[in-house]
Amino acid sequence: MIQTFILRFTGALNRRRAYAPTHPMVRDAEVALLDAVAAALESRATLSIGVARHELLVDGEPYEARGASELATRLHRCGVGAVTIESGVTAEDLRAALAWLAVEPESAGQTAPPQGTVHITRTAYDHLVLDDAIREAENAVASLWRSLAELAGMRPATTGAADGGHSESETEELDTRSIATALRGVLHQPAVARRTAVAVLELTKLVATTSDDGRTLIGRELESLLDQLGDDAFAPIVRSLHDHSQHQQKFVTQLVEALPLTSAPAWLSAAAVAAERPMSQQLLRLMTKLSSLADDRGEVETEAAFRDATRDLVAGWTLVDPNPEQHVELLDRIASFERGTAAQPRRAGTGAAQQSVVESMRLVQMALELDRGGEDTAAAAEALMAAGSGRALLSWIAAAGETETARWLRSVATSERAVRQVLLTEPVDRLEARALLALLDTTYTETLLDILAEAGTRGTRLIVRQRLAEFGSEITPRLLARLDEAPWYVVRNILTLLHDLAMQQSGTTVGGETMLRLLDHGQVQVRVEAVRLLLLMGESARAAALHRALDDANDRVAMVAIEALADAATTDGTLPSPLLAQLKAQVDNGTRSDTVRARAVRAVAPLQDDVTRDWLIGLVTHRTRFLRRLSLNQPSQTAAAALQVLLRSYPTDPEVRAVRDLAKRDARDPRWMARDPGILTEHVA
Repeated sequence: MIQTFILRFTGALNRRRAYAPTHPMVRDAEVALLDAVAAALESRATLSIGVARHELLVDGEPYEARGASELATRLHRCGVGAVTIESGVTAEDLRAALAWLAVEPESAGQTAPPQGTVHITRTAYDHLVLDDAIREAENAVASLWRSLAELAGMRPATTGAADGGHSESETEELDTRSIATALRGVLHQPAVARRTAVAVLELTKLVATTSDDGRTLIGRELESLLDQLGDDAFAPIVRSLHDHSQHQQKFVTQLVEALPLTSAPAWLSAAAVAAERPMSQQLLRLMTKLSSLADDRGEVETEAAFRDATRDLVAGWTLVDPNPEQHVELLDRIASFERGTAAQPRRAGTGAAQQSVVESMRLVQMALELDRGGEDTAAAAEALMAAGSGRALLSWIAAAGETETARWLRSVATSERAVRQVLLTEPVDRLEARALLALLDTTYTETLLDILAEAGTRGTRLIVRQRLAEFGSEITPRLLARLDEAPWYVVRNILTLLHDLAMQQSGTTVGGETMLRLLDHGQVQVRVEAVRLLLLMGESARAAALHRALDDANDRVAMVAIEALADAATTDGTLPSPLLAQLKAQVDNGTRSDTVRARAVRAVAPLQDDVTRDWLIGLVTHRTRFLRRLSLNQPSQTAAAALQVLLRSYPTDPEVRAVRDLAKRDARDPRWMARDPGILTEHVA
């Protein structure tokens, strides 16, 4: 329930920022969010969301599921410290909170957040005072980079704070990448390599006494340093301590203590190579899995056990390579749990379900690395797809290359069942869906067309239609075969897809009879798309489509034909007589709206013949009853359009001069100024 709330909160906030408050997509998102809030409040009186920089605290506990970091970052930028939602929350209070959160942080800071059943507590993050431990860690990190810069022969221009220390912002001013690059060039000197090791050791000593945040800061900075130096730079640093093996071990183990868990195995492997102490590759792989597991669980005991194991390993440096068969037995034991969890609901937020995802990840990754798998591995892959981790699964498969296991798992991940599960289970992860669709070829056309008909959201239908368009004209017969039985909204999507395919080929001759039949369809949207597609066909189909569209009772359909005739008149300078007469009839019979009639008038602007000129003059003027004097008609969009076409297209015509004089003298009503900015810019002087 909390996962759904987080996703819908993020979605509603994003839509509120992108669209007007009354937009249907905004209203739908607000209704969905209200439902999610009600579900989350069924078991509690209030829902309390604390905000850290990149983390949410739900009822006081860290919440790290998908979407939480994005929402935390957005709320943090708005200066929000907490959001508390009370039981009985109203839609009005929810909308007011979203409206306040949706504005830019600078604007939000000028107004107080709304209060009601949704309480927003603000925190001035920029004015929080860091504790002494954090300051000490920041100063130590800055000191390390300055020492390394001096060893590399650089003199960074930095200035101490008032108390002689150096702030975090000062550390950021140091070009760490340039320092690391320069340092790599001088590490071949034993004295430089040894002093580098000593400088790093000085920083790692602080890990035992600093706070958790300070330790995290130091770990990330060391991780950045090792990454920028590269594996080839470790050898001279480690070998510079060759005089005492215990110094080498101390250097390696203290770095393991300080680095983030997930980076420790990579450092251990690189250090072993640098010290010429070969280690079991299978053991290192297993340690990588265990470090990820310890990091995912976030338990102090698990982390301590992992770091203790690495210290013991460095003490001996080598172990006998484990038998691969023992790994298979381990996979079998893990898989026994997967059999019962593969069918759990997608994106379930329970602890058991999250543990299932973790175990499934381990099993699939090991199977890909060992290039061995079976029924249990397939169950684990299906469990990951069901839990919304398909994108990660596909990335591991791609990274494994074209091994037998990778090809087999790819077929599992792209099975019809998996495709339908990813694309039809809401909310759809768009990135995961796109990654999966990229692996599908034309053999999935029928499956994707079924999903196009069944998908409940426009966004899902859009990405599916985009993928089908990439298949090209090969799928055209299958698309046409679906038109007779499909619901109208699917017919519309198929027609837009056929239009995209026709545009790729600069026209089409396929399906003309079907499109003409669809011009009688009961839904306006279908008729519009059918006309657009017929306009890309041959002359006979195009003429028939224009004729039928101009006679259509709906203005939207007629407007498609009018726009097409306007383009043709601009390109060719002429129009076929029957269509020109039909176009003029749209204006003369008065059955169309004034806007459509005005657009039809502007469509004939490029023709510039005497018959059209006289017709336009008749739309603008009339003769008085008794004196037969020329006078302007009552102003309207149609008359204004005709006047503008006359002034623009016939600037020196003697027959138009009298109309021009009348316009200068009498056309003061603002309705005469109405015009289409995309076509004409003149107005009566």
